[in-house]
Amino acid sequence: MVSLIALPSFYASLSAQCETWNEHPRKDEAEGAHSIYRQAIKNDNYKLALENWRTAYEIAPAADGRRDYHFTDGAKIYKWLYQQTEDPALKKAYRDSAMMMFDGAAYCYKNQSINLAKCSDQSCYDKKVGYILGRKVYEMYYTYNMPRNLIFENAKKAMELAGNDTEYIVFEPMAAALVSGFKNGTIDADEVRIQHGLLKQTAADHIANDPTYGQYYESSISSVNYKISEIEDEVYDCDYFLDKLLPQLEKYPDSASLIKEVYESLLEQGCDTSRQEMQALQEPYEAYMVEYREMVRRELAKTNPGIAARLLYEEGKYQEALDKYQEAVEQTDESDKLADYYFSMASILGRKLKRFSDARAKALKAAQYRTDWGQPYLLIGDLYASSQCGDAWNQRLTILAAIDKYQYARSIDPESTKAANRRIVRYTNSKPLQSEGFMRGYEKGDRVKVGCWIGETVSLRFSKAQ
Repeated sequence: MVSLIALPSFYASLSAQCETWNEHPRKDEAEGAHSIYRQAIKNDNYKLALENWRTAYEIAPAADGRRDYHFTDGAKIYKWLYQQTEDPALKKAYRDSAMMMFDGAAYCYKNQSINLAKCSDQSCYDKKVGYILGRKVYEMYYTYNMPRNLIFENAKKAMELAGNDTEYIVFEPMAAALVSGFKNGTIDADEVRIQHGLLKQTAADHIANDPTYGQYYESSISSVNYKISEIEDEVYDCDYFLDKLLPQLEKYPDSASLIKEVYESLLEQGCDTSRQEMQALQEPYEAYMVEYREMVRRELAKTNPGIAARLLYEEGKYQEALDKYQEAVEQTDESDKLADYYFSMASILGRKLKRFSDARAKALKAAQYRTDWGQPYLLIGDLYASSQCGDAWNQRLTILAAIDKYQYARSIDPESTKAANRRIVRYTNSKPLQSEGFMRGYEKGDRVKVGCWIGETVSLRFSKAQ
């Protein structure tokens, strides 16, 4: 699909796209066809419109040089044709033709072949090109569901040219393209931050100064922020989350539960507790947590050993927490609860008490009660990767065992995919070295036993880093 990004090479052979009927020998025919098809479109008679639009467009794509109707109406007609068929080949042809119409209009404005009233320099023509590309992006996303990378290219160009005049209809397509591109690795975090910032800046300007469309920009930027939230923890640092979350506390300064939620969210995003903003929250947070834990302990611990176990864990009483979780296991036959209890026990045994074999056993028990849950296998992989088991060769074999568990976790649980992928990337250069394998008589694909407590058999793969 051709976009305006490739404008020089694409349009080198399309100068005729901007011809007008002004000096054309078939001027009367073009004007007549123009009038008929325009009225037909107003009456939703697209069959009649199509016949006459073809004549008008063939003679004079740029009409009288003062309007872009033959392009924009052409896009509407091709959209109508697209919606009338289920034939994949025809749908693609109509879609591509509609895109050509938008590109043709953009080209003619870019080269001032279509005159803009009250426009004396290139900047206002560029803004018009940005507007046309914005309309193109809207159709690419909402009508034709085109590849997100093409939507991103066109939306970025539209925003560059239109600036703060970018229409709100571009916002959600751009956000969707940013999220998709970041997830598949074609757009980096810096680009996400730049484009998201431009969208927020444009929205803020219109919300403050545009009484007609400000509400639409406000709604659109809310949709953008919702989409970006899918990746914001990987894109933004603490400052972003401070700006996002602290205004909530300004509205409800006396809400202790909100202070807890905000403070814990900021901790999860890596905010340093020495920061002034975090210190201001720490005292009320800790006071609330003392009160909260005491209340929960008093009201629930006697009847709910699972909650009591969690409280003991938070206090660092790990063995007592294990005992309570075992008590909870003995009091329920609900699979989901049993899975949660066994997983919590596994986490304490492995991460806090370093009893790796016992931790693995509990994790596998949790997996038995929830067979499509990847977390137990992520935990086992983490235990393998951190166990420092045996000599350097065996430690590299443990990484293979860990990666096997991460891969299995994502294979059974889509919600574990992102966490598993991060871990796999982190350890990819810690696989066994090919030179060490050859020295030991091993080749890629050989089945090798991992020593120490792990006892797994892995298929040998080598690190690319030698």
